[in-house]
Amino acid sequence: MIIKLLETILDFYVILIHNKKILNKLDTKKFNSIIDIGAHKLELFNSLKKFNYKFDRYIAFEPEKNLFDGLKLKYGMEDTIELYNLAVGSVDKIEKISVNSFSSTNTFSEINSDLLKYKIKNFLSKLFRKKEILTQSVEVVKLDNFINKFDKPVSILKIDTEGYEKEVIEGATKFILEYTPRYLIIELQNENNYKNYSPKEIEKLIYEIGYKKVFEMFGPFNLFKDSVYRISNK
Repeated sequence: MIIKLLETILDFYVILIHNKKILNKLDTKKFNSIIDIGAHKLELFNSLKKFNYKFDRYIAFEPEKNLFDGLKLKYGMEDTIELYNLAVGSVDKIEKISVNSFSSTNTFSEINSDLLKYKIKNFLSKLFRKKEILTQSVEVVKLDNFINKFDKPVSILKIDTEGYEKEVIEGATKFILEYTPRYLIIELQNENNYKNYSPKEIEKLIYEIGYKKVFEMFGPFNLFKDSVYRISNK
């Protein structure tokens, strides 16, 4: 119950405050297709609706089955939404995802368990749940597989994958070059949040495919930051 309450508070903060500040930095309130990788509970979608942004199509990827089933139940009848129970990465495969008590930290990456934030999370989880981490086998696909399967143009490509961002971009380079999304919105973790994780390497990939950073904003307690990149030639 406590964990659910904390997640609800965080979700409302992201929808009503965090995402609003990000959207205010974009140069339009009318978008074409939006692709959301790591959709979680469709916080970005809800922010767009809450603040009267318009868009033609919203394509969401969420690998964790319980979260996806919840999205399907709540949004499955929305004619502007296309939902995929898939993870996105650099190669097609089946991989195990760690499913945590705090669903916003579900990840393929190896957590740095020495961090204070994970020590706190683990302590809370032991109080309110018998098991901290479960695993699910999920299908991972490259976004490059979806070339010419979505409507063009794409206005926003959002990536929030808890340490898996580099793999997503490596498997999406051809797609990005083909669709040239106007904006990339990417959640970058602190360098020591996950083992062998380098936000600098991720940004290097982004710059190499023709994007420049226009805005960044840290999340609660500076545990992560959302960075917004715009295609250089638009």
